[in-house]
Amino acid sequence: MGQCFQNTMKRKEAVQVKLKQLLEGISYEVQPGAAELEISEIQYGSRKVEKDSLFVCITGFQTDGHKYIPMAVEKGAAALLCEHKVENVPENVTVIVTENNRIALAVASSNFYGHPSREMHAIGVTGTNGKTSTTYLMKSILDRVGSKVGIVG
Repeated sequence: MGQCFQNTMKRKEAVQVKLKQLLEGISYEVQPGAAELEISEIQYGSRKVEKDSLFVCITGFQTDGHKYIPMAVEKGAAALLCEHKVENVPENVTVIVTENNRIALAVASSNFYGHPSREMHAIGVTGTNGKTSTTYLMKSILDRVGSKVGIVG
């Protein structure tokens, strides 16, 4: 069935990717720092940040990820992806400012994992009634013809 992705986004193998590569396709401005540094993972939860992470500050309905920058830096974030200029960031931490971090997170994640969606087909099922029945019927048909199938939702 479908795979559940949690807050942690790590590559299967221990690989570092240049921040500049992660930012391809994103309109951004580098505040202090450089886009040439190596990133080992992408995080949007400050408690999960490890050394050389890119911490993405998501502005939510209940809290603002920018408030957790000090914790992310303390845990080893090498770079921050922010939606506005931030103050009091150590010189060794790169700050990247984008207009929309949700879109930037999606693009950076796709870049980090080598664009996995290019290797798969997606089918969406919407409506009021019958979605579960329809998805399991489609799964059975596609399984039968030898396709790899996953269901999410």
